[in-house]
Order: sequence, then C-alpha cells, then structure tokens
Amino acid sequence: KAKYEADAVKLVKSKQAPKEEPVSEEKTEEVVVETVEESSDVSIPYDAAAKNAYEASDKSMDYADFKAKYEADAVKLVKSKQAPKEEPVSEEKTEEVVVETVEESSDVSIPYDAAAKNAYEASDKSMDYADFKAKYEAD
Repeated sequence: KAKYEADAVKLVKSKQAPKEEPVSEEKTEEVVVETVEESSDVSIPYDAAAKNAYEASDKSMDYADFKAKYEADAVKLVKSKQAPKEEPVSEEKTEEVVVETVEESSDVSIPYDAAAKNAYEASDKSMDYADFKAKYEAD
C-alpha cells in the first residue's frame, strides 16, 4: 500500500505544473507557458469487432462482405445460446404435459415428527419409539 501511495504521489506531482522559482533581478525575460489540455476519445466504433476480425483474417474477401458475414454469424451465435421458445400447447397435448409434470415432481414434504424420529435414531433406543416421541415432545 505504501508503494502504491508513493507511486500515486509521484504521478500527481509529475502532472502538476512545475513550481515557479522566485524571480531574481537578473531574470527579466517573461516566459509564457501554454497549457494544452489533451482530450482523449475513448469511444469504440460500432463495427470495431468486425474490423478487428477482418484485420486478423486472411482478407480473402472485401471488408463490406466480411462485415455482413461476421454480423450474420454473430446473430446466429447469440440465437443459438438463447433458450428455445416454448410452443403453444394444443388441446391434444394438454393431458400428456400434465402427466409428465406430475410424474417428474417429487415429494419434498417433511413429516411433522421428523425431529423426534431423528432424535430417536441418534439415541440408544432403550425405549420404544412411541414412548420416546411422547417424552421428546414433552421436553
């Protein structure tokens, strides 16, 4: 962290205008310092991806054709990654879909006395479950 801060301070100082030295009587010349702000355009052209791919290609086709093919391939790739749209269910398929859904579902319910059963299984089982359950619920 100290090195980072030292580097940051060094960078800031390098960007600041140099401090003016006291003017002596010998230096009567006026020095004009112009500060030109540099603007950096960081925008990315719309077809930058196609241009980069074209530059990396063997350039066997002209850019306009390459760009059209590149964009078509990109759209095809995106569509292949999307989940397929469900088809509308016709009246004939309604029963089949419902049956499949019911068959695929599983029972995830927990019996009301599951805690007592787990405690009984972990115990020494010195008494029968019914007596253990009554004592467990009473405690």
